[in-house]
Amino acid sequence: MTHFKRKNFFNEYPLLWGYSLLLCMSITLFGIEPNENSVKSVFQSNADFILTNDVTHLGDYVFCRGIAVSESETELSKEVSLKRAELFASSKLIDDCRGKIQWPESISEKFQKTIWKEFLKCDRFEIETQRGVSIYSEYQKGKATVIMVYPEDSITAKVPSFEKIKDSLLDPENYKTKPIQISVCLELQKENIPQDMLNTFANRMGEKYGRNVKNVIHGKRVDTFVVPESEMTDLNLNSLFSLLNESPYESEICYKIGETLDAIERPVSAKLFYSRGTVAKGCEYSLKCVEKLGNENPFPNEIEMPEVPWELFAKYQCVGFEDDNLQFLEKYAGKIPLGEDIDAEEVGYYRTGMIAYNDNRLDLAYELFKASASKQITFNACNMAGNVGRRIGKTDEAIAFLLQATVINPSKVYPWVHLAIIFDQKNDSKLKDFCIQKAQSFPLDDWSQKQLNGITKK
Repeated sequence: MTHFKRKNFFNEYPLLWGYSLLLCMSITLFGIEPNENSVKSVFQSNADFILTNDVTHLGDYVFCRGIAVSESETELSKEVSLKRAELFASSKLIDDCRGKIQWPESISEKFQKTIWKEFLKCDRFEIETQRGVSIYSEYQKGKATVIMVYPEDSITAKVPSFEKIKDSLLDPENYKTKPIQISVCLELQKENIPQDMLNTFANRMGEKYGRNVKNVIHGKRVDTFVVPESEMTDLNLNSLFSLLNESPYESEICYKIGETLDAIERPVSAKLFYSRGTVAKGCEYSLKCVEKLGNENPFPNEIEMPEVPWELFAKYQCVGFEDDNLQFLEKYAGKIPLGEDIDAEEVGYYRTGMIAYNDNRLDLAYELFKASASKQITFNACNMAGNVGRRIGKTDEAIAFLLQATVINPSKVYPWVHLAIIFDQKNDSKLKDFCIQKAQSFPLDDWSQKQLNGITKK
């Protein structure tokens, strides 16, 4: 098989040769070269058009344009750039075969190109043609442009059907092991997304952006949350996913990701992030995510989040947390699935806090429980910070801690009992009644029943 005239070039630059194979897959060149005078005549008559299009079919010829850019302008970089441009031009023959596929009308030309590119990563495609000729080459200011020409009737290729392309991309062996965009697979699958496809997507996104992004895609609890500071305008997907790793489940970030994915024809992937944007209920963009989803949600959230009348809680928003690790509680308490229901007694601050609490040194106990929550958000730390906070008059902070505790372990009654007591003290009958109803939906121990009896008999 002969690929290009200068066979020794690929011995000199083996990395570039490997790159050409990735682009061109397999091109078999044979026979005589195109008629020089005829080709020149066609090219000279249509040079402006040919030089501005990747592939041009004119008369008996196919003209392919290749462009390569170099940051250096040495003689070596010039030679390499021209050769790369020639390789890119040859690869356009394969790109041109995309136009011979019977694509569904619902798939735009832009997305066709993406699907075709991903297919070439996981399946072999062969094309045969008569040897091409470089009819034009130019190198200016680090930019190399080459035009290769091939006889039209010499090009033969077994163009795959759309179904063949789709089956290849949806083959688990391919999307698990080949470097293809899983978002393209999600669009082709459309519904009934296989769990291993979603897992592959989550794992790859996690490798690129971080563990929190992986957990958001999986719909799992996250490790950390930082209140976003920058305005989310004119951000690309990379920037948005980086923000999502810092502020997982933040509804505006999820909404912006969904909008961006919709704009590049990834509606299925967009629905995934709109769905995750509905987790943080009570936020403006959470409702917008719900509107975007409508009645279609192929990615329902499995995380159990308490149903709360956030409009009633708005006036109790706390702004007193100076600790960076606790600042998210000011706006997002009870809205982000952050925290672990683990044995906080193993954490030094919590253990010392319990000693101070049992000695009735409540101010010290409160600071220690806050320090424990700052080190690691846990149910016990948040619940006890809320319990002690309400006793020493730090009620707004206590509300924030207790709301977060309801998210960490929705099966525990104690946060709702403490909240009911707080709103009784504040004479807020609506929220008191709401919290009492929440508490009474659980099996009540003696302590909880006694507390509720004390505020319901008033």
